[in-house]
Amino acid sequence: MESTKTYFNRQQNWIYLILIFAGLLLRWINLDQRPLHHDESLHGIYGLYFYDNPATGFYKYNPLLHGPFLYHLLPFSYELLGVSKFAMRFPMAFIGSAMLFIPWIYRRYFNPKTALILTAAIALSPTLIYWSRFVRHDFLVLSCWLAMLFAITHLKGGWRNFVFISFFSLQFTIKENSYITFGLLLAYLFYEATILKIVDKYQESYLSGSLLHIKRSGLIILFSLLSGVIIYCYFYSAGFQYLQGILDGLYRKSLVYWADQHSKSRIPGPFIYQFMILSWYQAPFILLLLYQTFNFYVAKSWSWKWPALLALTVAICLRIAPSTGLIEAFKWQFSMDHYLFLFLLLQGIVVTTWHILKREKVLAFFCYGFFSCFFTYSYVGEKVPWLALYPFVMGLIYFALYFDKNIFVHRRRQKYFTVALLAFCLWSLRISLITNYSRAGKASEYLAQVHTSKEYEEIAKKIVTELDAPHRGIKPTILNYRENNWPLSWYLYGRPEYVYLVKNHDPASFDYIFDQPYDPALHRELSKTHRKILIDLREWWVPDLDQMTLLNFTKYALTHNPWNPIGFKKVALFIKKSRSNELQLKNKKN
Repeated sequence: MESTKTYFNRQQNWIYLILIFAGLLLRWINLDQRPLHHDESLHGIYGLYFYDNPATGFYKYNPLLHGPFLYHLLPFSYELLGVSKFAMRFPMAFIGSAMLFIPWIYRRYFNPKTALILTAAIALSPTLIYWSRFVRHDFLVLSCWLAMLFAITHLKGGWRNFVFISFFSLQFTIKENSYITFGLLLAYLFYEATILKIVDKYQESYLSGSLLHIKRSGLIILFSLLSGVIIYCYFYSAGFQYLQGILDGLYRKSLVYWADQHSKSRIPGPFIYQFMILSWYQAPFILLLLYQTFNFYVAKSWSWKWPALLALTVAICLRIAPSTGLIEAFKWQFSMDHYLFLFLLLQGIVVTTWHILKREKVLAFFCYGFFSCFFTYSYVGEKVPWLALYPFVMGLIYFALYFDKNIFVHRRRQKYFTVALLAFCLWSLRISLITNYSRAGKASEYLAQVHTSKEYEEIAKKIVTELDAPHRGIKPTILNYRENNWPLSWYLYGRPEYVYLVKNHDPASFDYIFDQPYDPALHRELSKTHRKILIDLREWWVPDLDQMTLLNFTKYALTHNPWNPIGFKKVALFIKKSRSNELQLKNKKN
């Protein structure tokens, strides 16, 4: 086995070790610092239900909360580390740390300088660090992707089939976008096969190679598929305790629900939403995309340039005379949406086709994977920041392969390597520290979408402290009245003093009451016995697209200071006057 000392030279070896060390620190230090997001508290507590009561508290599939695998994984973390925010986030931080070693595992495909740049991109990535410290399903899906890739590149014989199919099946127990992945993969197989049949029918395509492999290894593939079905059924049925979950996850609830969500656009945004996320948090990545585009076309003949010019002409015409029908069909919300729409569509087809014709099968596959993910997750009706992970990860692999083949083969260009690597590391480190530490979960960070405020979490913690060490031995009672069930229920889970939505109790009898900001009848009733304060539950920033000029866009990329006001949701907290001193809260305007 080749060591780092034989693969890297002495200077490169030190750089590699520093990058790995920095990547690990950024993923693990103060892992429980950021307040729990609304979604994290939901995921964490459903895992807690299962941990406390495996026979009755198992997860019953709900498409809003995605597949069951996460809720089977979290109990292991709680068992290992105890019930805490750290334990909840531990699996994601572990996966994020494992990703640091991907360039080393695939070092035979890259020269050492490319491997160093890819390691730096993973280690210092603001978004990869952020989602390594956030409880969501997407890192688990990406882990399945990487395991499937490992099976194809490093395993042989029956193990290759078994591992690939097992992890392919497992991703369907994690999140419904696995259907999108499956659809995109099938589309590529047929597209590549069609192109090769037209230009070179004697060259084997991935589709024909796969069919031939299935024919030769039918028995082991059948066994692997059976294992995949068992994996799927086991998780959706909670260990075969809840059989109706199998069909619910397969189609009965999942596909209908997400088709409806796409048509509604529950969390709307412009087509350039994922482009904004990547530009503001992964600026070097977007610069690589622009450079790759320039590098691709500069040396090509006009037969390859004319589709780009045609697309640009169409985009300009749509800008001058927009088509209402197209805007409605493709859900374009911003004046620049159609430019990115046409760019991703054209570039994905043209560059993928070029790689296929040049017999660069691996480059063609990852090029298609990058552009198809970028286009698809820009188009889907629900615009959320974690979906940018998919084009980003596929793009990292593609750019590493592309630049390794087209840039580092030229010695003249290698002299800029050290300067480029240093600039990239400093920029990425700065944005990572802002996003994950100095402004962790703050509303000014577009990535933090409707995050719980630090103030709210501190109040929840102080109430927990009172419950654990009650004043004069009397524990306070808490009523969650019509508001903010999440994340409050995580902090007060299992506490008999915590009650949610009680109809037959007198609200005035509770020591702490969380309610909506303005409820005149209840507030008058409580005015004699309780003191009222208003606190921020969640905060967010949604960029005003009417004010999004190139200058504002660039300023946010540089400073992360929003150009329009931040939004927030307030809740009322009523504190029994006899307990006001215990909580020691600052006075606020009613």
